[in-house]
Amino acid sequence: MELVREEIRILVDVDGKPTVVQVDWVAWQRIVAALEDAEDIGIAQAALAELNAAGGNPERAGWLRLEDLEETWARA
Repeated sequence: MELVREEIRILVDVDGKPTVVQVDWVAWQRIVAALEDAEDIGIAQAALAELNAAGGNPERAGWLRLEDLEETWARA
């Protein structure tokens, strides 16, 4: 993701210290999407590490089977 200067505005106080950053709406949406992607990648990496630690066995990793979840939801 690349931001261009026109998408960002930094406001400073009377001493010239930055106090506020303004980002245009499209740039903000791109920032949020990138953060969400990074979070998703972290979750996937943690899940794969769990699976690897369990020798590749989903049940030993504590993962639930889809069929078991479907049965539970059907009874709810």
